[in-house]
Amino acid sequence: MATSSGLFTLHLSLTLALSTPAIGRPKVRRGYLSGLRSLNSAVSSSPSFEGRRLGEELSRRHRLHSTFGGAGGRIRVKATSPDKELIFIRHGETEMNAFLSKNPYGSRGFKDPGFYDTVLTRNGISQARELNEKLKRNLAETGIDLIMISPLTRTLQTAEHAFEGPDFTQTQRLVMPTIREKLWLSSDIGSHPSTLKERFPTYNFDHLDPVWWYQCLISASRIRELKYEFFDLSLRGDPVFRVYSISLVFCLNIGEIWNRHPEEPNSEFVSRLEAFRQSLRDRPESKIAIVAHWGVLWTLTGRDFRNCEAASCSLNEMLRKKKLRAPGT
Repeated sequence: MATSSGLFTLHLSLTLALSTPAIGRPKVRRGYLSGLRSLNSAVSSSPSFEGRRLGEELSRRHRLHSTFGGAGGRIRVKATSPDKELIFIRHGETEMNAFLSKNPYGSRGFKDPGFYDTVLTRNGISQARELNEKLKRNLAETGIDLIMISPLTRTLQTAEHAFEGPDFTQTQRLVMPTIREKLWLSSDIGSHPSTLKERFPTYNFDHLDPVWWYQCLISASRIRELKYEFFDLSLRGDPVFRVYSISLVFCLNIGEIWNRHPEEPNSEFVSRLEAFRQSLRDRPESKIAIVAHWGVLWTLTGRDFRNCEAASCSLNEMLRKKKLRAPGT
């Protein structure tokens, strides 16, 4: 059996190898993963607490590198199994992202700034254009079959810049409301399909409902509390109304309302993402890009995506995650 000193030396060498560019080379990568499996097997049988912790860490790293092709989110155009390849992309930096970097969500005194259907900052546009160069290099030979995009403006903007140019002119694009962000803040309230059509005339929004984002139920007493004034609505009927659009109301204090607005329930959020990932089985395309959001990508992959970060895995790898969890649960 290997000594603790030997285990430490091997673990250290593998950790150092993890941070080098050579890990991307197929032979080196296979050797690294083989080493992880061997070391993990050795330490898992160790009775010591340190041995067990090391084994757990190595198992985690092996799963990470098998699924996403290494640290740092490098784009891998070869799936880990001969099935559908998925390329996950988070949108670029937005006005809300910039605000939250200085005013953390949930911090004391936090108030929603009211950035409805938030847009990319100049930095976010630059990030998407930089990603465009990477995508053109990595997908020059293989191309891509389909781009799935959340209908929120920030993801549509990201897709416009990231998949710009003759390499992607003929690529089919599909707007998917099921991969919209979980409704946390005003930025997760979308725009009417007619508005989106004006902004992005090359996309099809005909399949979207007038309000395709999460719709909350508000009681009559809650409506009065929040000082809503409804057009052509009467309180004589059902005391619960479905709020279809912020355009239906006069709001005397937008910040107050959205500071109190309930989040989309985790159960509903996870349920629609589970339906989405299962629907991918029936898609005829073999290589699909998914332009979505932090919460969506975290739930589907367990990975924390930076703005405009891209990473890939096979559909089978994603489906091995038996139960989806919303962030924070």
